[in-house]
Amino acid sequence: MKPRGCAWYGLVALALALLPLVGCASNTKPRTAAAEAWATWGTALQVSSMAYEGTMIAVGRASAAGLLTPDQLTKLRDAGKAVELSLEAARAALAAYGRAMAAGETAPSPSELVLAAHREILGLLALASKYGLDLTSGGVS
Repeated sequence: MKPRGCAWYGLVALALALLPLVGCASNTKPRTAAAEAWATWGTALQVSSMAYEGTMIAVGRASAAGLLTPDQLTKLRDAGKAVELSLEAARAALAAYGRAMAAGETAPSPSELVLAAHREILGLLALASKYGLDLTSGGVS
């Protein structure tokens, strides 16, 4: 059975919450703490990006089918834009962190920006769930 609506939201929220704690399971070679953090935050951003893309596809399909009011569509688009901007800022911070790490320099951790992006995506998912979007097939549940 496919997760629908709130179940999908719960699974994504759980994955985002656990990812910074467990890191990347495929890591078998020892790495520095900075490299481990960089990989973990990068993976977390990939998960958030996929959740964002899937949600916005569902918004587009529901809108095209006439299943959203103009007010709902505006709120979802605004939330989507906030997620997009947060993801861009987090990616830029992560890239700067990686470049500094490669150069042997110390750089501020991108963790706060990554966590801000997570908060934005969770807000978008909550709004999509509130409006009954089916995030598994792009329709309305």
